[in-house]
Amino acid sequence: MYGRNELIARYIKLRTGKTRTRKQVSSHIQVLARRKAREIQAKLKFWQGALPGQPGPSHDVKPFSQNTYAVQPPLPLPGFESPVGPTPSPSAPPAPPWQGRSIASSKLWMLEFSAFLERQQDPDTYSKHLFVHISQSNPSYSDPYLETVDIRQIYDKFPEKKGGLKELFERGPSNAFFLVKFWVSPSFPSFSTSRW
Repeated sequence: MYGRNELIARYIKLRTGKTRTRKQVSSHIQVLARRKAREIQAKLKFWQGALPGQPGPSHDVKPFSQNTYAVQPPLPLPGFESPVGPTPSPSAPPAPPWQGRSIASSKLWMLEFSAFLERQQDPDTYSKHLFVHISQSNPSYSDPYLETVDIRQIYDKFPEKKGGLKELFERGPSNAFFLVKFWVSPSFPSFSTSRW
C-alpha cells in the first residue's frame, strides 16, 4: 500500500522521469498550500474592500463556494447533434474540464457519469450526496479526447485476489472501458458519524 506522497512521487517519475522523495513531495505540497493561503487572503481583502456602502465586512457574501455542476437533463441523441445553445455570459462560472472534450475511445463513448452516496434516514426518507457528475452538454465526434492513460501505469492500484484490472483489460476488447478518478475527503461528515 502506498501513501499519498509516494503515489505523487511515482506519478512525477512516470510523467517527467525525475525522482522525488516523499519528503520532497511533502515539502512542495506545504509550499503550494502556503501560496494558496496567500491567494485566498488577497481575494478576501478584495471582497471586503469591494462592497461599497456597507460599514464592515459582509457576513452573507460567500465568494469561495465550490463550483457545483448541476445535474443536467438527458439530451436528445438522435445522431448526437444538439441545437446550439446561448453563449455563456462573461460572468458565468468556467466550464468544467471535460466540456468540449470527449471521454471516448473508438468503441465506447461516455456521455454521463455520477458517483453518489445514499443512505436511509428513516423508512420513507433517503439522504443523497452527489460527489461527482460528468455529462456532455453538446457531444460531438470532433471533440478531442480528454486524456488517455496507459493501463500499465495503473495495474497495481487495483489489486484483487483473481486478476483485477489487468485481467479485465486483457480479457475484454481493447478501448472498451473508462477510468473515472475523483477524490473524496475522509473527513466528509457522513463517513465519520454514520454507518454505511
